[in-house]
Amino acid sequence: MDSVNDVIAGKNTLYTDYRAEFVAACLIENGFDPEEIRIIREGLSKGGKNIDKIVWENSFDRFSKYLTIYSRKRDLYESLPEGLFHKRMDISDKKDKDAVIDYIRHERQVALSATYFFRPFEMSIDRMLVEANLYEMRLEKRDKHDDFIRLFGSVWQVLQGMPLDKALFAVSLLSQAYRLTKPEQMAEILSVFFDCEVSIDLSYKCLTLNTDQCDWVLGENQLGVSTVLGGEMTDCFPVMNVRIDSLPPQYKDLMFENTSAYSKFMDIMDLFVPADTELNININVAKDGLAFLLTDEDGAAPLLGYSTILS
Repeated sequence: MDSVNDVIAGKNTLYTDYRAEFVAACLIENGFDPEEIRIIREGLSKGGKNIDKIVWENSFDRFSKYLTIYSRKRDLYESLPEGLFHKRMDISDKKDKDAVIDYIRHERQVALSATYFFRPFEMSIDRMLVEANLYEMRLEKRDKHDDFIRLFGSVWQVLQGMPLDKALFAVSLLSQAYRLTKPEQMAEILSVFFDCEVSIDLSYKCLTLNTDQCDWVLGENQLGVSTVLGGEMTDCFPVMNVRIDSLPPQYKDLMFENTSAYSKFMDIMDLFVPADTELNININVAKDGLAFLLTDEDGAAPLLGYSTILS
């Protein structure tokens, strides 16, 4: 325990006031069992910094120890309006000193009982605050936690095949993918990837299905399961039309579905496009700088429809 106090005393200076939930999160991150740490609110009556003391205490109901952090934080009883939880006694008829002292002792006991009544709720709230601090600390150290590393497990092969600048751009977008809801946003992203102009428009396709394959029999068919009213069902799903204009020569492999470049392009689209969306891709190659060269060298051979056409 001395080492714990030394660490906290060394960090908490005259200019710092670390919260109890932050200190608890730091202790948990350094190996302490979360079930052995608890935060007890003392109220704002003492004043001073957030943390009063940190001590080991024995449990009253089990043979175990708790690392208790006493915090000068407003408790739930203090947050209630005065007189809401209990009604004060009438002291108008109490004239002598002993009666007033007994009244004060009674009120203190009532307040203490109310504080103990709310303590389990306060501990649950503080436990949630500790978890929030732990999550925030994990966000700052995403490279050290497996749950964040696993987020890129399914797309790691896609990222490996990209140039470094494009891969970093994709990683930064993955955490914001839920915000990419408009076709214009997707078009801007693809324009950065392919160094050319990309436009996307969204349409919808309707599909009608006949649901009644046989005569409807009363008592045997179930409405909504084997049959529907009218005997057919119409469903609509989105269609995303992607138009790539002036595709640079280094991305010409995107024109062929059996190439790795096309597969990686579809993997990128799967990261940001909803699963129920149909994709229509239209590619127009860049005409500037293209010349027909009769050769059998890899990468320089002419491609019909790309660097040469039949006339």
